[in-house]
Amino acid sequence: MQKAMSLRPGQSTPPDLINRMLGGNFSAMEEMGDPVMKPFLQDVMQFGPLVSTISKQMVNDPAFVPPLLAHVGPGASAAS
Repeated sequence: MQKAMSLRPGQSTPPDLINRMLGGNFSAMEEMGDPVMKPFLQDVMQFGPLVSTISKQMVNDPAFVPPLLAHVGPGASAAS
């Protein structure tokens, strides 16, 4: 997620990209409750809640996946 919220020098992105990503993440986590939300708010990386959040966001807003992948690049998500 940190990679998605950063810009490389000279990179341009849609103006709402980061807000849309964060809004989608928080919406997904809120729908799934405290077991998913708390690790994120405590800055604790847990595989289950992370996969649940990403999956839920992809289901809720599938049109957002292509611009996000274009921003971070498919190799970045595989390397994270």
